[in-house]
Amino acid sequence: MSAVLRDLVFASRTLRKSPGFTWIALLTLAISIGANTALFSIIRAVLLRPLPYPEPGRIVALWERNPRLGFEQELATPGDFADWSSQSRSFSAIGYSPAWPGARLVNMVGPQGAERIAGAYASSGYFDVLGIKPMLGRVFGPEEDASSSPPVALLSYNLWRNQFSGDRAVLGRSVVIDSFHRSSFKVIGVMPEGFQFPQKTEIWLSSGQMGVTVPPPGSPQRGGPWLEVIGRLAHGRSIGEAQAELRQIAQRLSARYPRDRVGSDVKVIELHDQIVRSSKAALLVLFGAVGVVLLIACANMAGLLLARSAARRKELTVRAALGARRSDLLRQVLCESILIAALGGVCGVLLSAWSVDGVKRLLGESIPRLGEASLDISVLTFAAVVTLGVGILFGAVPALFSSRIDLNTALMEGRPAGASLHHKHLREYLVIGEVALAVTLVSATGLLIRSLERLQDVDPGFRSAGVTVFSLDMSNSTYSDDAHHTPQQFFSQLLERVAALPGVQSAGGTSLLPLEGGGWEERPGSGWSNQVFAVEGRPAATSPAAQTADPRVVTPGYFETLGVRLRAGRFFAHGDGPNAPPVALVNEAMAKRYWPGESPLGRRFRFNRESDRIVWHEIVGVVGDVRSARLEAEARPEFYLPYTQAPWHDAELVVRGGRDPRQFASAVRAQVKMLDRNVPISRVRTLSDLLGDATLQPRFRTGLIGGFAMLALLLSALGVYGVLSQIVEQRTKEIGVRMALGADSTDVFRAIVIVGLRTTVIGIALGLLGSLALGRVLAGLLFRVGASDGVVLSATAVVLLIVGIAASYVPGRRASRVDPMVCLRYE
Repeated sequence: MSAVLRDLVFASRTLRKSPGFTWIALLTLAISIGANTALFSIIRAVLLRPLPYPEPGRIVALWERNPRLGFEQELATPGDFADWSSQSRSFSAIGYSPAWPGARLVNMVGPQGAERIAGAYASSGYFDVLGIKPMLGRVFGPEEDASSSPPVALLSYNLWRNQFSGDRAVLGRSVVIDSFHRSSFKVIGVMPEGFQFPQKTEIWLSSGQMGVTVPPPGSPQRGGPWLEVIGRLAHGRSIGEAQAELRQIAQRLSARYPRDRVGSDVKVIELHDQIVRSSKAALLVLFGAVGVVLLIACANMAGLLLARSAARRKELTVRAALGARRSDLLRQVLCESILIAALGGVCGVLLSAWSVDGVKRLLGESIPRLGEASLDISVLTFAAVVTLGVGILFGAVPALFSSRIDLNTALMEGRPAGASLHHKHLREYLVIGEVALAVTLVSATGLLIRSLERLQDVDPGFRSAGVTVFSLDMSNSTYSDDAHHTPQQFFSQLLERVAALPGVQSAGGTSLLPLEGGGWEERPGSGWSNQVFAVEGRPAATSPAAQTADPRVVTPGYFETLGVRLRAGRFFAHGDGPNAPPVALVNEAMAKRYWPGESPLGRRFRFNRESDRIVWHEIVGVVGDVRSARLEAEARPEFYLPYTQAPWHDAELVVRGGRDPRQFASAVRAQVKMLDRNVPISRVRTLSDLLGDATLQPRFRTGLIGGFAMLALLLSALGVYGVLSQIVEQRTKEIGVRMALGADSTDVFRAIVIVGLRTTVIGIALGLLGSLALGRVLAGLLFRVGASDGVVLSATAVVLLIVGIAASYVPGRRASRVDPMVCLRYE
């Protein structure tokens, strides 16, 4: 142990004597180890850490699947849920949460007005599936799934502590909640600390209060797709077995109810995979990128240590002559590399802590479970293992070469003997590997940049500049019970007031903003989406696959405010009131799909709104397509209804003004408060911010991988430069002799540069082969870009070639300026 300590002390002194080498090594290792540690912390929190519930691997999400309708994952209808739960034997518990458009936000009304908090409706089986018991009280019972049951609620631990001062006598107290209507909910339980499923939920309300009625098993009533269903697999049952059983049930239901909206299959997926699936590919690609940077850093450090060991061979030869064993020399050099790695690892951990906090602030809302990322003991253990592995990896080969001392040869030649030729070839191989890895990162960056450019070139169907968005909730009782004070009247008055504000050009409202129609992967975010409709005068559809579209509710000024183009007909007018004939607008995608080659103007259709009254809507206009879910998703068929004919409690107020749109915030808040202090504004943002959020993740991963690619280019350039510098140093006598015999400086310069280019070209060739394979891995992250894009690969090769030439220039110039008289006199 004392020998190791002596070697570590000696290594620290040696490093202090070479500050340039030490700082380069520390910076390289800190960045590469820090990036790997930060990404591992995020991946562990998002992908590796199981959900914090008992036996989380048994918890699954259940979705209706119907290839005829073109959806892989859709919400379940109440009738289908009833039959799944009664006929299936694969689950020990099954529950649902009714879904509704937009964010899961409700108004909790208190003495100071309404406060907007995250809430969720849940059935009695919901918490049995998750295996969570309340800290106080009880969870919902089966009787509270009925709409006729008294309203009851469960509080989160944080809400209980913050709003109710942790009072254990809270059970039995009432809280007033505005959601679809104002109700007084009796508190029956408090959930344990840390439980907030769905994410960030503060209060759970009994599902019966949302008006969703689950019919008895076997009932012909199917209803609309409302329910997010989760289940707990019975002991001994696998996902595959549950999938097969539910598929048989779905096929029987589909055959029994061919005219209803019934999926022909059921998709069963582990809940953890469901939550993180949208982020999994991107995180793994980023982790692979930082792994490549770490390998390049190791290769670069190994090359630097090889050059350093060649310069120290005289010292090592003297130590060997004085009796040092090869193991002693090996340990000394290895201690130096491990010490460098340890110092770089400590700096890297500090850097990773700062990086994780930055990523959480930037992407906290867009990556599930990201908030759980931290530098816990597992992450620190990972960092320690990586640090030790890196120290051994880049130090082992130089240590083996340095400790191979032939004293007889050294004494006979009068200078330290060594394997300089082996050193040279090994360093060349390392640099070839660095260049090849750099090519893969640069090509990946090029593909992602082209993909991002294509994504940003997509026309969203609206003009975002100068538009501010205010999220409102008008679901309190005064709008449900008072015929003279309806949501339509409140919102109409608010629009008139806002439109009259100085600087406001136009104002409107909608039930769902563009780019916010996405929810869990591969399904619309609204329970009132993908609606089946029938066209007047056409034969009734025998299958729900015939005609579906997504509804939106808007005010007359909405299209003008967002700059949505009118293709035919007219926009909504103020005359399209509740007593006027029902009208609708359709987008181009709906017009082209269901009225190809003809005008839909004047045609009438109806859709399933779970109403006994048949309502025919006349199409009065066709508007341009608006990207409702994601920029990369093609526009779906959509139809728009006037707000006065189809009121919606959650409304998005959109305001266009010529000055800074954020300046309207206080004025609009004042107008809302003057009309009704119980209507909260939960969010204020600009439409430009919303559009920017749509490309936030692609921009982030492109920028991050681009940064890693630049680092890889720098390390590769240093590698080429280091090899050539060593060649010039070792061949100084030879170069001097050649120049004394008449060799031109240009020939010497060319010879050195050719060596650098040869190394670079071999690395480029190998890297391009790797890039073709990597492109297929990236395919899921690319938008309208081929995985083997010729432009990107060609540009990558050119960039690396330029880097190789630049790195070769200085050693080449140094060689061409060798003074043969000085070299020969020195010899």
